[in-house]
Amino acid sequence: MIGALVNNSNKTIRFMLSYGLSFIVVVIITAMGFFIRDWITPTNLVMPYLLGVVTIAVILGRGPAVFASVLGVIAFDVFLVPPYLTLVVDDTEYIITFLSLFFVSIVISNLTSRVKEQVTRVEEREARVVSLNKLSHDLTGAYSIDAVTRSILENVHSILKQHVWLYLVENIGDTSLKIRSSPDDIDKNNIDAILYTYTSREPSGPGTSVYPNSKTLNLPLSINTGCVGVISIDVQGLENKVPPEKIQLLEAFSNVSALAIERIALNKQASQTQLLKEKELIQSALLNSISHDFRTPLATITGTLSTLNTESDLLDRETISTLTQNAWSEAEKLNHMVSNLLNMSRLESGGLKLQLEPVDIQDLIGVVLEQMNNRDNNPIKIDLPGDIPLFSADFVLVEQAMLNLMDNAIKYSPDGSPVEISVHLSDGWLYIDIRNSGPEIPVDELPYIFKKFYRVNNSPTPSGLGLGLAIAKGILDAHQATLEAIPHDNGGMIFRMGFQYIISYPKEFS
Repeated sequence: MIGALVNNSNKTIRFMLSYGLSFIVVVIITAMGFFIRDWITPTNLVMPYLLGVVTIAVILGRGPAVFASVLGVIAFDVFLVPPYLTLVVDDTEYIITFLSLFFVSIVISNLTSRVKEQVTRVEEREARVVSLNKLSHDLTGAYSIDAVTRSILENVHSILKQHVWLYLVENIGDTSLKIRSSPDDIDKNNIDAILYTYTSREPSGPGTSVYPNSKTLNLPLSINTGCVGVISIDVQGLENKVPPEKIQLLEAFSNVSALAIERIALNKQASQTQLLKEKELIQSALLNSISHDFRTPLATITGTLSTLNTESDLLDRETISTLTQNAWSEAEKLNHMVSNLLNMSRLESGGLKLQLEPVDIQDLIGVVLEQMNNRDNNPIKIDLPGDIPLFSADFVLVEQAMLNLMDNAIKYSPDGSPVEISVHLSDGWLYIDIRNSGPEIPVDELPYIFKKFYRVNNSPTPSGLGLGLAIAKGILDAHQATLEAIPHDNGGMIFRMGFQYIISYPKEFS
C-alpha cells in the first residue's frame, strides 16, 4: 500500500514538473520575441515556438509538447501580434499563421514523440535481449543449484528492482517446494497461488485469471518432465501489475532457468550413476580377486588337513611336519590378505585411529623379520647405523606397512636374490629403504602403484589382492609420513619410508 502511494506521488511530481517546464519554455520564447517584435515580422517569430515544441517533445514527451503548442499559439497572438494583449487580430492572414503554427506544432510533437517511443522500445528490447543473454551466460557457467539460484535472482531483480523469491524442489518429481532465496518473509496468503503454479504449471497472481489479488506474480519453472520450481515476484509498488513485455521476458527467464536446473539435476544423476557403476566394478574386481587369491591357500589348507585326517597313520613324522608347515604358511598368507582387507576398510571409512608412541627402529625391524620367519627364499640384508633416534608412530600400524613392503619386495624378487633394508637420517627425517631385485617399474606408472588393485603392466602377477602398497601408503599418510618408489641404479626398486624423528635415545623409554 505504501509502495503504491509513493509510486503515485512520484507520478504526480513528474507530471507537474514536465508541464511546468513546458510552460517555462513558452514564457522564455515569448519574452525573447517580446523584445525583438518591433524589428522582426511576427510571422518569423513562429519558428522559435516550433523549435521549442520539438525540444519539449524530444525531452518530455507528447503531452507536454501538445500543451506547449496550444500555449504557444495563445502567447504568440497575445504578445507578438498587434493589437497586443488581446486575442483580436487586425489582419486576418494571421489566422492562417495561428492555425499553421498550431497544426504544425501538433504534427511535429506527435512525430517526435512517436520516434522517441520507438527508440525507447528498441532500447528496451535490446536491454531485454542483453539481460536474457547475460542470464544464459551466467547459467552456462553455473555448476550448482546455489550458483543457478544466485544468477536467477540477480538477473530478475535487475529487470524489475523488486523482491524476488525462488522456490525449488530438492529432486525432480518431488511434491514439496523449498525456498532458495531471501527475504523469506513472504506473505503466507500467497502460498496457495505459488502451489497452484507449481502443480498446474500455469502463471498466477496479478495480471492472470487465477489468484488475481495475490501480492506476487508467480511463474513456473517448467521442463519436459514436470515443474522444478516457481519464481515469485513482488508486484507491490507496480500498481499490482507487471508490464506485458516484462512478463514475456520473465517467462523467457523462467524457461532458461528451468533448463539450467534440469541440466544440473541430470548431471547429478549421471554422476551418481557413474559412481554406482564404478563401485560395482570395484566390488566385482574385489570379489574376483578374493575368490581367486583365497582359493589357493584354502585349497592347500583343506588338502593338507584332509591328508592328515585320513592318512596320518601312513605318513612319517617328517612328511607330517612338511605338510603342517605348508598349511601354516598358507594360513599366514590368508590371514595377511584378510588383515589387508580390514585395514583398507578402516582407511576408507576414516576409522583408523593412531596410538602414537616413541618407536625404536631396531625393535620395528626385529618384529617385522620375526613375522616373516617362514619366508626364507630370499636372504635379507640389513644396514643399520648406530645411535638411530626414535620416531613417533603407531607401532602396530607401521609394522603392518613395513610388512606389506617387505612382502611386496619378496614377491617381485627372484628366488635367492637378497632384499635389503637400510636406514639413514637427513634434515630431521629418518628414512627406511627397502630394496628388491625385481623388475624396475616404468616411470610413467610410478604415480599409480599405490592405488588399490593396481598392477604394473607386463609384470609377474603373484598371488595377492593388490592392496599391500595402497594400505602402506594410507598408513604413512595418516602419520604425515612419506612413501616413495625409486628405481635403483643397479636394478630393482627402492621403497622409501620417511618419518620425522624424535631426538632422544631408547634408554630414556626403558
